[in-house]
Amino acid sequence: MKKMTNLLLVAAASLFFFSVQAEAYTAGSGFLCVNDNTGLGADFQAALDDVTSTVNEIRLIQGPYSIADNSNNHFNIDMNHSLSISGGWNGDCSSQTENPELTILQGGASQTLDGGILSITIIDNPAPATVEISNLTMQNGISEDSGGALHFIQNEVNSASSTPLTISDVIVESSSAEGWGAGIAIFSEHPTDRLLVAISDCIIRDNTSAGSIGGPAGIAIVNDRNFNGIGIGIDAFISRCQIMDNNGIEDGGGLYIDSGEGDAIATPGFIRIAVQHVRPGMEERYEALIKQVVEAFAKAEHPHGWDGYSVEFGEGSYVYTSIATSAADYHQRPTPRQVLTKALGEESAGKMLSEWRECVSQVDTSDARPRSDLSFVAAPAGE
Repeated sequence: MKKMTNLLLVAAASLFFFSVQAEAYTAGSGFLCVNDNTGLGADFQAALDDVTSTVNEIRLIQGPYSIADNSNNHFNIDMNHSLSISGGWNGDCSSQTENPELTILQGGASQTLDGGILSITIIDNPAPATVEISNLTMQNGISEDSGGALHFIQNEVNSASSTPLTISDVIVESSSAEGWGAGIAIFSEHPTDRLLVAISDCIIRDNTSAGSIGGPAGIAIVNDRNFNGIGIGIDAFISRCQIMDNNGIEDGGGLYIDSGEGDAIATPGFIRIAVQHVRPGMEERYEALIKQVVEAFAKAEHPHGWDGYSVEFGEGSYVYTSIATSAADYHQRPTPRQVLTKALGEESAGKMLSEWRECVSQVDTSDARPRSDLSFVAAPAGE
């Protein structure tokens, strides 16, 4: 009877253990749902550790995620496939509330590595991939290197194509770094393909450069060609973002972009400025279309070649700047129709361009040769 009692006690103890041992996350159809309220920070890291090329979406339920309960000291991942991280989800990740303040990644402890809160490194992805971060807040990150809150680097020496980075509906605040980007630091080291970066509907505020290195405080987007001799370049598209109250020791308190063209094009030989006037009420449709265009260019493995800005001008305007070493260099580039046709086929490309024409009432363009002494010289006629 005593032996039987011991067996029952062991069985009861095992049952109790498994009943209180919560899973780090639950697996959905193609996604991982981080939904354990007792230790969200460690569970988020567990999901980052377990994503694969086929299950690479992480959904974060509403709540705080602290690096204090993450044994890796900051949230981080090295990978060679796509990744999507989004917040605002309910308890079973079946519905999402669009409010970045509901899901908060919290820092607070100084990190010696890049990325005081979240670090993402892309290494030699074998196939085209994307990284998306949306609908969450990162706050109080501290890094003794670069990226006080978020650090992203595309370190793809042997990869065939770059990995576009999309950041949307994100708040980055009250973070600091001794290197580049007290809020966000983005680097490219891809030797043959330009990195595509799209940042929209974000608030970047109250971030501070610190220490002896110093540098841009809000957002730093840097191609490493000018520093390490690698990285072909970066195309950045930033729209509807508030970048405010950031304090940088050097170069760009709010925003710093080094596209990596190097000395050969430090002052470009040619610049085209295009202003697209969007019809009233068509702004949302137009912005969705632009995102599709960027995705299509990425699919065709072709840089879109321009920086885009949403501006308050007239009814609602969007300004695009393209630079080149010369007018001839610019005009020999493939046309948008050619690139879209390569990515989507002739019929779909035609429909996309037709939709664009419905959204835009007028396009104004100006070609010039920019000069570093702030004088203006128009491009010769016919170029």
